[in-house]
Amino acid sequence: MMKTFSLVAVGAACGWVLTGCGATHQAVPPQPNKAASRTQTSPARNKSTATPRPTSPSPNLASQPNGTSAIKTSVVTTTAPTVTGPFNPVVMQAMNYVKVHTQVALQAPETIAIPATSRYLAASATASPTFYRVNLQLTKTPMGLNNPQDDSGVNGGLADVLGGFGATEYGSPSGAAATLHQLLYIQPPSSAPQTVNLGTGLTGTRWNSGLVEWHEGDWTLEVVGGSVLGDVQKAQEVVLYLHRHLLPETRGVLEVLNAPDGAHTTVIWQEGSVLYQADDYHSATGAMEMAMSMREYPSGAMPSMDAAATFSTPEFAGVHVRRLTGTQIVPAIAQGYQSPTDKAMVFSSKAFVPLEGFSGYLDGHSFVFDIYQNYPNGLVLGASYHHVPVYFGPGPSPVFSVINFTGDEVVLGNPAAGSYMAINLMTGQRTVNLSAVLSLKGYPGIGLPSHILGLPGTHYSPQIAYPQDPS
Repeated sequence: MMKTFSLVAVGAACGWVLTGCGATHQAVPPQPNKAASRTQTSPARNKSTATPRPTSPSPNLASQPNGTSAIKTSVVTTTAPTVTGPFNPVVMQAMNYVKVHTQVALQAPETIAIPATSRYLAASATASPTFYRVNLQLTKTPMGLNNPQDDSGVNGGLADVLGGFGATEYGSPSGAAATLHQLLYIQPPSSAPQTVNLGTGLTGTRWNSGLVEWHEGDWTLEVVGGSVLGDVQKAQEVVLYLHRHLLPETRGVLEVLNAPDGAHTTVIWQEGSVLYQADDYHSATGAMEMAMSMREYPSGAMPSMDAAATFSTPEFAGVHVRRLTGTQIVPAIAQGYQSPTDKAMVFSSKAFVPLEGFSGYLDGHSFVFDIYQNYPNGLVLGASYHHVPVYFGPGPSPVFSVINFTGDEVVLGNPAAGSYMAINLMTGQRTVNLSAVLSLKGYPGIGLPSHILGLPGTHYSPQIAYPQDPS
């Protein structure tokens, strides 16, 4: 795993710790007397318009692939990225990995601030159904995605860490807001607060033992970790930059750890039920540039479709269908069963954790269709008919949803990855031809339906409830 500076733990629902260079700050609930005085607010970015670019870009600004940069691009892969446009090829490679492992609406930066160097840009990526993270680093030699040597002493060290970006999806907008609310406050020092002039008409609050805080619109911004004078000066630099550059028009937090080896900066903001993040290990300006350049990544998760926007598919032939979770799940596959198509796949309830299942009757006999989580490989399917296993193997991608029951088949898919598959619940036969599967999914567009189609009288969510990764 590449070293990174990040304020948000994977999937964390409460609290955070900011560490670096010996400084630690623990979040606490908001303090009623802690708000800074604000006499002028910088305008927030209107998401419906293009983000203004710096009128005088710093010489170290890299905007690949259309811009110019001294940095070398490192993409070591046998599969060419499928997305063209303003994204750096290394970012594209990472996002093409991410999009088949998550269902979060994807965003990636068009701008990455890097120093003038002859080194290569490398990335590592991790993802789960509700989370993704891309770390960026410079290396001495070209490194492919997720190369274990990208942060080794031979190829680079802490000074070569650039930062990264990602997102975490919560159960609802209120859940995301509650988590972001916890991120807004650092435990104030015991010293008495003082008002400080930050320039451009803004005032903030500072504590002599180390914290400067101010507000711009719905954003809370803080600088910690340095000297009193150093933190104020860094805050003034941020204020001056934001006077001409616009943060996303939403609620967010910007944190700067003003350390001797750089201004470790993280920017976090809320869009619906998702918290997005961009961070730079050395530069506050770099983190802000990255955040302001975040754009929807092509083939990312799309908004759910109205169930009314459907077209006719064969009526599902099954009866008495139930969706099962937890201890209600009926095992489709017996312990020790070996997949006929992959001899290395041997079923055990420890290796294949049941997430949800469906049971019912087709043509007078029972069927069971289960979905398992197999760490770290993703989702696996099991199906039996008349108490005999008919399928034990992968789905259309490592992460997918249940879309439609039609005829004697169930249709599965991951719209973010453009991957779909249908399984015959009586024979286990798969349909993987894209045009054939799309004709079975039951609606004309991309995205997910509001509920699983083909089961009248039910409103089961197509998305699968995932437990926390035990690793």
